[in-house]
Amino acid sequence: MSSSRILPKSNISRQKAMNTAKTKKDSLPSAKNAMTPTTSTRLDTDNASYNALMDAVTAAEQVQREAGEAADPWRLLLHDNIGSYFKGLNIGIVIKEIPNSARSFYKLPIGNKKLPVTNTDAQLLDWGQKIITGDAKRVLDGGYVITLPTIASFTAVFNSTKTAITAFSNAKTALTDAQTAVNAKEAEMNSLILRMWNEIETTYSELDPPAKRSAARQWGVKYLFIGNPAIVSGIITNSITGLPMARVTVKLMGSNNKVLTDDNGYFELNTSLYGDLELLAKITGYTDNITDILMENGGTMVVDVMMVHK
Repeated sequence: MSSSRILPKSNISRQKAMNTAKTKKDSLPSAKNAMTPTTSTRLDTDNASYNALMDAVTAAEQVQREAGEAADPWRLLLHDNIGSYFKGLNIGIVIKEIPNSARSFYKLPIGNKKLPVTNTDAQLLDWGQKIITGDAKRVLDGGYVITLPTIASFTAVFNSTKTAITAFSNAKTALTDAQTAVNAKEAEMNSLILRMWNEIETTYSELDPPAKRSAARQWGVKYLFIGNPAIVSGIITNSITGLPMARVTVKLMGSNNKVLTDDNGYFELNTSLYGDLELLAKITGYTDNITDILMENGGTMVVDVMMVHK
């Protein structure tokens, strides 16, 4: 049976490590502080700044989520309007009110009857603009006026959608900037946590190993062991609907073993790891969920997780 100390591997884990150490330090008289005064002062400063950076990420995630939700109805409406417009164009060509050559106004091959693909924001705005520009040129050339939708109503939908998508794009950029600022502190925070944990373990070094680990854990130090086969299972659900989520990636951090949840949101991980484990659940469009687990050697544990939409 082997064991090792496991340092944080994510921004959330680093924040938890520092918060735990600071909370423990602040709850004790200075004489019982397991860290040196220099490290304690550094923790006070870095913990405050790191929490502020993490709070900025949380706030940016909320802004992006709200901007995305606000943009979704406009995306759908513009998608439908683009489809309706090109269907009207095709009908006009079939009844010979509009010549085949008119498709060139929209940068479409003359013989192409297919509706354009509008699965992304860029495609929606690109084809929306092509319709507005192309319709003006075609009508100015004496072309048949398409009325379902009218170009006026189409333009109104396009402009509102563009505004909503721009707001979402700006929110996405702001979130990326906030995450980049946190990531830039990774090496510095790793250095601090390593220094803290070294000092904490030194303070309790005269205790027997189990007692030392128990004391150090109160300061946030984490230990990983390899032992008998164990099982971690559970169900992943949506935090809003409460419904199970399929195809969520679930893994134990520090291990390469990972699984996808089934249609019922269920997962089961086999592992020989125990001690202070972190269960990571992630899927596109949702905030990564990291759940702390204190696993027994050869044990079984049920961990249910709720995913929050970005």
